[in-house]
Amino acid sequence: MSSKSPSPPRRRLPLLATAPAAAAVPGERADAARNRAAILAAARRLLATRPMRDIAMDDLAREASVGKGTLYRRFTDRTSLCLALLDENERELQERVLGHFGLPEATPVGERLGVLLDALLAFALANAELLREAEASDRAGLLDTAVYRWRRVAIVRLAERARAEGLPCPVEAELAADVLLVFFGGEPLARAQRRAGTPSVLREQLFALAGALFPFVVAPPTG
Repeated sequence: MSSKSPSPPRRRLPLLATAPAAAAVPGERADAARNRAAILAAARRLLATRPMRDIAMDDLAREASVGKGTLYRRFTDRTSLCLALLDENERELQERVLGHFGLPEATPVGERLGVLLDALLAFALANAELLREAEASDRAGLLDTAVYRWRRVAIVRLAERARAEGLPCPVEAELAADVLLVFFGGEPLARAQRRAGTPSVLREQLFALAGALFPFVVAPPTG
């Protein structure tokens, strides 16, 4: 009976810190932590009924059963709220990346990159409205967030591994990662969706772009 291959060691990625109000603060009072959690939960409930742009901060305070002062101490505007919601979702994605998506240790680097890109696309589609709202206020600032940096690091590491294995990498790894990550931005993705028409065509376009930058990438099978 063959022994199970040991799991590859987890390499640390930059910690997420897109919205300080989203994460628990060391020494945070219990009531403050409860208010933060209540506000985020209320925001998710309201998002299920209307677009983020139609959620007034007064409505959010009422739904969360907190005072407006409490709300504004946590989140000064919708952008900071969007970043907090994205931060929560992004942490789940980062855990999957740190766990190598459960892939066997012998999985080729091209397949690993394909799985990562599929996950990033699924995340972007599921959080499209939050991304657009956040980017509308500060697109340039988002490129300097921990979220963007850890995604960039994850792609660059795979590209560097591929280069070390002698696989073709025609574009410098960091530049290629920056170009590819534009695809997942809220507004660029929305335009790509309109042109593609269907999710399957959108995915084909993503992997066509990825293939030009990283010829070794392998799109995971669908279905």
